[in-house]
Amino acid sequence: MFPEENKNDEEKTRVKYGSIRSVFMHADKLDMCLMALGFIGAVFDGLTDRLELYFSSKMINIIGSLSTLDPDDFRHNFEKNALTMLHLSGASSLVERGRWGVSIVRPEQRWSRQSLLIEQFMPSLGQALINGLAIGSNYSAIFAIWAVMSFYGSRLVMCDGAQGGTIFAAGLLIIIGGQALAAVDVEGIILEHVSGEVEFPQVKFSYPSRPESIVLPNFSLTIPAGKTVALVGASGSGKSTILLLLQRFYNSLEGEILLDMISTNKLQLKWLRSQMALVSQEPLLFSTTIKENMLFGKENATMEEIVEVSRACDAHNFITQLPQGYDTQVCNIHTMISSSQNIFIWTL
Repeated sequence: MFPEENKNDEEKTRVKYGSIRSVFMHADKLDMCLMALGFIGAVFDGLTDRLELYFSSKMINIIGSLSTLDPDDFRHNFEKNALTMLHLSGASSLVERGRWGVSIVRPEQRWSRQSLLIEQFMPSLGQALINGLAIGSNYSAIFAIWAVMSFYGSRLVMCDGAQGGTIFAAGLLIIIGGQALAAVDVEGIILEHVSGEVEFPQVKFSYPSRPESIVLPNFSLTIPAGKTVALVGASGSGKSTILLLLQRFYNSLEGEILLDMISTNKLQLKWLRSQMALVSQEPLLFSTTIKENMLFGKENATMEEIVEVSRACDAHNFITQLPQGYDTQVCNIHTMISSSQNIFIWTL
């Protein structure tokens, strides 16, 4: 009796698992077609990076073996791989244009409100055209510079025996190093005494990547010297933007940021940033000693000055309790100090 009851209970509680086909039981032909196209697109998307790396590595290997190849063989092999990459990029561009062509085909009745939309967005078309031309000109200049560098670099490789890796590294150094040229500019005013009064009189700003979105529209703020101020607002309201403008990582579209009644644009950039200290929410320390991290703020500081600053910030005691004190490697102390002590070190 009992075994039969247990058997019936097991049959009632047994779960019936469906097949993979049952997952698509409610899908029609259009769904199947879209899923097939999505699967094919995902496969090609995964292959794109690998194909690019494959042919790029072949070109780099050809450049590396330049000294052992005949010039004609080198040119033939290099142009063969370059042409293959050109064909791949052309195919992707053709598919992209086809996709956009299909996406803009719409029945005419869906544009019954066309005149209303034109009237609504007409005032912003002129500004959008100007912004588009400005951004396009910027990217055109960047691509033109890359083209000239690639042409001249290839001439150096083929005619002067330069290494391809050296040419590529030099191009990256020019671009990355050029971004830091403004920070080493020695021109500008250096104030003998700074009281710390900051003023934003009718400042207007938008990020270069989104010129149509005004982050600070006619923003005004005055911070008296020695006063603690908290900026409160929703995410994206411009709190961090104000600090970026004050440190001149960006320039305002209208209005000037004043420090002690002098425009920050007239001050020496390196000196201006040396007068400020910024601690982010998640400070990042360099993988070296605590002492060397502190020396990034003042390279010629003595050990006495380092200890004095640490005492002023109430950090000297817990630093001296670490295994090597100020010579302790930062990468070895994450489990020994709290997040607040990490911020203390960052502040120093």
